Amino acid sequence: MSALAQCRALLAAFLASAAAFVSTSVPAQDRAAERAAMIETIKGHARSGAHSIDPAVLKTMGTVPRERFVPEAQRGAAYQDRPLPIGHGQTISQPFIVALMTDLINVRPGDTVLEIGTGSGYQAAILSPLAA
Repeated sequence: MSALAQCRALLAAFLASAAAFVSTSVPAQDRAAERAAMIETIKGHARSGAHSIDPAVLKTMGTVPRERFVPEAQRGAAYQDRPLPIGHGQTISQPFIVALMTDLINVRPGDTVLEIGTGSGYQAAILSPLAA
């Protein structure tokens, strides 16, 4: 698949995810099943773009509780593959974009990572165990 086709596939996935910007409220509970569903969505996006995500990135994202990085009103949507507002005009990036960005920089144990501009801290929480 050409680079242009990959970009188009990723853009289509992003736009489809952004169109689903509807929040639902779920009582606080263990969100492991939602995190697992989020990982499956990420894998689906990666397959459609002919790019697979490093299993270490997926494993880390599958253990970090994303709902802790969004406002309480958005926690029901924490594992939907779409950006979420976090206040002050900022958003937390959708899970697939976090996975893709993290995969592309190829963080390995012992690496030093400078992550600037974190609004929610979620990206830093994903990068930290990968570089540890």
